[in-house]
Amino acid sequence: RAVVEIRIYSLAGHLIRSIELGERGPGSYLTRKEAAHWDGKDDEGKEVSRGIYLYQLRAGPYISTRKMIILK
Repeated sequence: RAVVEIRIYSLAGHLIRSIELGERGPGSYLTRKEAAHWDGKDDEGKEVSRGIYLYQLRAGPYISTRKMIILK
């Protein structure tokens, strides 16, 4: 088990949103209730514009960064 967090960044490297998922065990989380879900808003509740963002998954010592595209 590990504490899991998702961080969303702009391409300029600014932190847009941090989503803490709490402590999770290994496995697949597929439903909206279990999985990480981002509503397209920043930490202040404002909708982000379309474009390319980076998301970083942190689970204990594991860190993975990937790219995503927001289309509106």
